[in-house]
Amino acid sequence: MKHTVLSAKEIDFGYFSAEPVLRGFVLKIRKGDMLGLIGPNGAGKSTVLKLLSGYLTPTSGVVELDGEDITGIADDKRSRLLAVVG
Repeated sequence: MKHTVLSAKEIDFGYFSAEPVLRGFVLKIRKGDMLGLIGPNGAGKSTVLKLLSGYLTPTSGVVELDGEDITGIADDKRSRLLAVVG
């Protein structure tokens, strides 16, 4: 069984006081997996990438990188472990 490298657990997120963009979002990416996000404009693809990379903080839930809450990982360490192309 492959090790889960990046996970999102019950993520909720909204910008300012607007209606939430994500509710209960769950994702597991295992070593060797490839992921693509597709959808119409405004569907939340960029928001998901920003949450998974630690640039945005969820309203609730947690994003983990190698089992560690991504918001607690120093920027320099996170940049060595994770890269995003948007």
